[in-house]
Amino acid sequence: PPPPPPLTDTATTELYTGDTSSAASDVYKRQALRFPCSNILLSYKTAYDEGQARLVNISTDGCAFEQPSLALPLQERILISFTLPGEDYVFEARGTVVRGDAMSTAIRFTLVEQEDQVKMRKHFSKMMRTK
Repeated sequence: PPPPPPLTDTATTELYTGDTSSAASDVYKRQALRFPCSNILLSYKTAYDEGQARLVNISTDGCAFEQPSLALPLQERILISFTLPGEDYVFEARGTVVRGDAMSTAIRFTLVEQEDQVKMRKHFSKMMRTK
């Protein structure tokens, strides 16, 4: 995806609170089409722990999930995986936590293999067309 547009105005300090978001992530998260998800269980791994959560939405840039079994701090690097519904294909991606609390977490993908990107886009685009 293209980089976010340049910021010419000085951002206000409340955009830079460490526990919510940043001006860069606010601009960045609007760059990709987001697909809503329901009833998709994902697994995630950190350097030391493993957990599970429910996928809320996904895009080519990142995803959000709720009810994580482990709290994930900002900037934590994780690996997520889940089986695409109705298929035998397991989607995997590496990412960094950009937003989170006890109820939900959002990550920005840092590495998604090309095959995973294509399969994910096709799968969720098809789901949106059939709704």
